[in-house]
Amino acid sequence: MFSRLILILIILSLMTPLYSSADIPLGQVDRIRTLANEGDVEAQYQMGLSHLLATSGVKKDLDLAIRWFLIAAMEDHPGAEYQLGYIYYTGYGIQRDVYKAFNYYKSAADKDYAEAQNNIGVFYKDGIGTKKNTALAFINFKRAADKGYAKAQYNLAMLYYKGIYVNKNYNRAAYWFRLAADLGNPKAQAVLGKMYLHGDGVEKNLHQSVYWLRQARNKQEFQAIMQLRELGL
Repeated sequence: MFSRLILILIILSLMTPLYSSADIPLGQVDRIRTLANEGDVEAQYQMGLSHLLATSGVKKDLDLAIRWFLIAAMEDHPGAEYQLGYIYYTGYGIQRDVYKAFNYYKSAADKDYAEAQNNIGVFYKDGIGTKKNTALAFINFKRAADKGYAKAQYNLAMLYYKGIYVNKNYNRAAYWFRLAADLGNPKAQAVLGKMYLHGDGVEKNLHQSVYWLRQARNKQEFQAIMQLRELGL
């Protein structure tokens, strides 16, 4: 049970989480709720977020949040589909179902929703709710990465770094790690720091190595912490 929880946490670190903010403008909650009840799909989605995250003075209510997301998802709202994918994967307020999570993520990803493309890439890579398909993992990571999505850039870089689906290519890996690192992704910063340390795909540069490792350490990234300790820093 414990090992399964650790695995879920590791996978979640590669995926996009629930949105952390969904504030409806002050005094607009009643109007948004009315619009939602009248069938406005964006308002339904906003009400779902508000009940999920307890924002805009709305009381946290997972049942209502899921209800609004389901209604919006029936109208093909990609954000609502994405939220349901995450909720079903984690079992947050509902019985965990990786197959439903996969289906909701895929539907949102097919609508070019970057967060869902990243997460469905993780599902394909690890065979969650579907058969493993590293080709489709690569395609979805690349689509989200091309939109400037840092977690997807990191996940894509790891395919090049480890030689999964594509030939191992440290130069391409370094390129995508650098883009994700510039956007503040701590995992990318840690790996990029190690690449500069060893000269993998980049010219060996201790100054750059320490810089990126420290950036990652500032975000409590474990590998960066351990690497800097080995360097005596």
